[in-house]
Amino acid sequence: MVPLIIGFGVNGWNVYRALREGGVSPVALDNSPSSVFWRSRGVRLVYCEHLGGSSLIKALQTLAGSGDTYAVISATEEAVRTLSEGREALPPNVMLPFPERQTLDMLLDKWQFYSRAVAEGCSIYPLHLVKDWHELEPKTPVQFPCILKARRKLYAPGLAKAYRLQNEAELWSVLETISRIPGVAPTDFVIQRWVAGGDGDVIFCLQYYDRRSEPKISFVGRKIRQWHPETGGTCSAEPLADAEALIESTRFFQAVGMWGLCSMEFKRSAEDGKLSMIEPTACRADYQEGVAVANGYNIPLAAYCDLAGLADYLPRPARRPVKWVHAGDDFQSALHYVGQGSLTWQGWARSLRGPKAYAIFSPADPWPFLDLVRQEAIRHIKKVWRRR
Repeated sequence: MVPLIIGFGVNGWNVYRALREGGVSPVALDNSPSSVFWRSRGVRLVYCEHLGGSSLIKALQTLAGSGDTYAVISATEEAVRTLSEGREALPPNVMLPFPERQTLDMLLDKWQFYSRAVAEGCSIYPLHLVKDWHELEPKTPVQFPCILKARRKLYAPGLAKAYRLQNEAELWSVLETISRIPGVAPTDFVIQRWVAGGDGDVIFCLQYYDRRSEPKISFVGRKIRQWHPETGGTCSAEPLADAEALIESTRFFQAVGMWGLCSMEFKRSAEDGKLSMIEPTACRADYQEGVAVANGYNIPLAAYCDLAGLADYLPRPARRPVKWVHAGDDFQSALHYVGQGSLTWQGWARSLRGPKAYAIFSPADPWPFLDLVRQEAIRHIKKVWRRR
């Protein structure tokens, strides 16, 4: 069985690194041959015009014609949605470790997920659906500060991942701005009360479930910083012993019949210490998967071993906690907080003290990093030249 990575940006490249650590050679479908990650050696890269829609389905049908059996490991949510909707069109030698479609639809929709989390008795802040650009339902008690975000993953120019809003005036201003973006509707968005605390209060539980919805491997960590600050993706993270996050993740995912890679994001309130669910990730590699791998919990490899019918993968916990860093983004985040006065450069250095693994640097495959350095050097030379 051949692992097939869909999407070869930083997510997909880190899945490749995890698999190669176990001696497994994957195939990867990607649509960006100009990316630095295409300089990687040891992976067979196949061009696909779009990582969603009919292009992706056709690419998989073509690959399947080789006769090999492929186990899909997606690095993008767009691909997950396409494959879930087009299951019947996939050849039998393309394996999708996905739960039933209704379950996956729920996990990819924050509004449906919220309803299910409430039904399961999970601790989660009230969520409200935006129904009109200019007024909310009379019974919608929005509490500020709040966060406005898309209920499903949206790829629209000018749309941020999320918006942290301090008051009603900011809410209406952002809604007015968003309403001018082509292709979006008010019901594409949800509002939720902000959980007090900073980036370091965000906790995640990364897991893989087999087809019987049994967890084969789990890892709990916390974010150190995000980029963009407060509402962005992980740019530095570390392991964390938090039994509650593990218990609640497992309880929820087993209740819904999960199969495949997944994670649950939480935030522990800085006001009362209460742990609240934020949102799940389903059937794709998570951005911070590298922190688990660096600490001896190789989740992509564990998934592959299960799907290929090999002996169970056994974690090898690191002797010392290893921090995972996306260096460029983490520097940008630190720059923001230093400018804000809530962090010093000495504090930044202390936060990253100890063993580290990097999102875009690997001694075993340095070529993407070296190409990134080359591109940055050229960009800076051109910038200086233009100023002359």
